[in-house]
Order: sequence, then structure tokens, then C-alpha cells
Amino acid sequence: MPLTDRAIQNLKPDDSLQKHFDGGGLHLVVSPAGGKHWRYAYRFQGKQKLLSIGPYPAVTLKTAREKRDEAKGKLAEGIDPAEHKQEMKRFSADRAENSFAAVAKEWHLKYRDTWTPKHAADFAADRGAGGAGTGASGSPDLRIGVPLRCGDGPGGARHHGGSAGGNPAEEGETPRQPYRTQTGWTVAPGA
Repeated sequence: MPLTDRAIQNLKPDDSLQKHFDGGGLHLVVSPAGGKHWRYAYRFQGKQKLLSIGPYPAVTLKTAREKRDEAKGKLAEGIDPAEHKQEMKRFSADRAENSFAAVAKEWHLKYRDTWTPKHAADFAADRGAGGAGTGASGSPDLRIGVPLRCGDGPGGARHHGGSAGGNPAEEGETPRQPYRTQTGWTVAPGA
């Protein structure tokens, strides 16, 4: 008989491990400590296997059934669901390890000893907590057309219009305030 949410909520732990079957290989294991975990039992290439789906109530009855059906689909394609899950975990961990922020942080740590302390500090501060090209939240600021202040580059370099020889205001020129967007450098309208 298939499980119901009310029946699952009313399950109490016992002195031994309990298995409550829903059908199609899906069952809920209730531990003596009171934990409830979804499992899917299946056969792959003649061997009995077990796939952990997740804890109840974080994984609802409906979600557990959907994951069981996905696993059955993988079996029909000739793929071991447990191996597929492990491969996805490895892929996800590899992707996180090779993210732009992680690689930029590794690069910074490798080369910071060759820089002056001020430059290393400025470089790290300009990149935010997440590494080069990220904002304070650690995620890239990819909004197109959003102006970025142009004095905030590595080393605090300022980019002004006018002559390269000094302060344009001292030489009687109007200072132009360029700003940078995702598409490149430009000058503010009316400058």
C-alpha cells in the first residue's frame, strides 16, 4: 500500500531500523534515532543496489516519487542512477574548483609576493571578496551599461581626459570624467 504524508508524519522510531515501502522500489527508512530517509532499491546488471534520495521532510513524498521515476528512466537508458549521481557530484565539485573566482584567487595568491604590499592590497580590495571581476557579494557584476568608476583599477590608477602631463583643471582644461561599461570606455554625456 502506498505511503501518505499523514502516515509518514505519524511514524515513530523503534529499537531497530524500519523500512516502510511506497512501491516501485521506493521506501522510507526510519532509524532508531528518529531520522527518516528516502531510499530507492533497484537492480543494475544483476546486482542489487540502493540509491539515497534524501531526508524527509526536506524531500517530500511527491519529490521522492519523482526522483524514483527519474532513476527508473536512467535504468531504462542503461545508466546506473547511483553512479550517475556520483558523477554529477564530481562534476559539480570540479566546476566550483575551476570557477573564475577560484582561479583568480589562486593566481593572486601565487603572484602577490612579487608585488609591492600596497599594490597587492589595492588589487585584492578592487576585486571584492570573491576574487577578480566580482562584486562585494562574490558574484560577477555583469549588468551591461552600468558605469563603473574609473579610478578604482589596480593600483588606484586614474584615467582622465586632457593632457597626460598633470591635472587638467590646473592647465585650464575642463576635466572629462570617463567611465567604463561592459562594452568599453566612454565619456559621460555632457562632459
